[in-house]
Amino acid sequence: MKSKKIRICIVVCDITSGGVETVLLNYFTHIDCSMYKLDLVTYGITSEICADKFKKLGFNIIKIPPKREGFIKSIKEMNKVIKHGKYDIVHTHLTEWNCIPMFLAWKSNVSKRISHSHMADFSLGFKKKIVFSFQKILNKCFANKFCACGKEAAIYLYGEKWVNENKVQILYNAIDIKRFKPDIKVREKIRKYLNIENNVFCVGHIGRFLEQKNHEFLIDIFFELHKKNNNSCLVLLGTGVLENKIKQKVLSLKIDASVKFLGVKNNIEEYYQAMDVFCLPSLFEGLPVVGVESQAANVPSVVSDTISKEILITPLVKMMSLSKSANEWAEALLNSNKLKATVNYFPDEYNIEKAAVAWRNLYELGEDNK
Repeated sequence: MKSKKIRICIVVCDITSGGVETVLLNYFTHIDCSMYKLDLVTYGITSEICADKFKKLGFNIIKIPPKREGFIKSIKEMNKVIKHGKYDIVHTHLTEWNCIPMFLAWKSNVSKRISHSHMADFSLGFKKKIVFSFQKILNKCFANKFCACGKEAAIYLYGEKWVNENKVQILYNAIDIKRFKPDIKVREKIRKYLNIENNVFCVGHIGRFLEQKNHEFLIDIFFELHKKNNNSCLVLLGTGVLENKIKQKVLSLKIDASVKFLGVKNNIEEYYQAMDVFCLPSLFEGLPVVGVESQAANVPSVVSDTISKEILITPLVKMMSLSKSANEWAEALLNSNKLKATVNYFPDEYNIEKAAVAWRNLYELGEDNK
């Protein structure tokens, strides 16, 4: 007799090529999905490539109206999905907005309600802090399992006291390290495809075009770098609402011949190989999976110090303050060849083959449910 499949509802903001979706795909690719009935609830799909990957793993994708189209309408639709889904587990990845699916799951008697934090934004304005304080309280009331991608993301959503009391499980943004192994032939192939000569200094960035990712400052940095070394280029992977604005800025600075907008790529691991340095000047992050990937690919990285210090996995990473000038950032990128390390070892928590065991255990029922 076949055992009954565990019914799981995963809640994300949008299905994009972003970090949360990458993390989910990494983990679910390395666990036996046939054990589960998987629904993925989302406010929208901006990457069909990413959506297809979820479908191939057996996910049923359910779209609901985003909050911007009507807050109450959005909640009602999510409630309808959770109520009729008869789920054993609801696992939400909306960080501060986890409180909504957690409340709806509690109301529908879902036995395991998992809140997952992926962000660490400590620069909240006054009004946002007030709203966030209520969101955190509600989330703690209605979830009964608490996870985060790193310690700072855990503190952000649950508070330092809960982290110190081991009430939060840290599940790092693990990757398939073998995929990112440095390969000179791949580097040559991608550079040829992108028409980048061997002697060109290539700066890379991967991320959605959102305010958080700080693309405007990134363009300022590259503008200064290009003045110092005109035999350089910037490759940008990703899409987003600010993409056209950034393209206009590139045109206005007359560096469009040296900046490549590549969109979403299915073989992201190969594009790291083409880079000489990776730059991530984000305004805030939890533990960005791209920062883990760049190190596995043996690419030096210059990142903002607003990112969780847990990103310092290898000596390949240099942290910079966003108060530093674009010129100072440019100098750090040009000197990034000093950040040398041959990555022969990654901690188990970042190795998906080891970390997937903890994720699978997360879906065991009956152990810590209310």
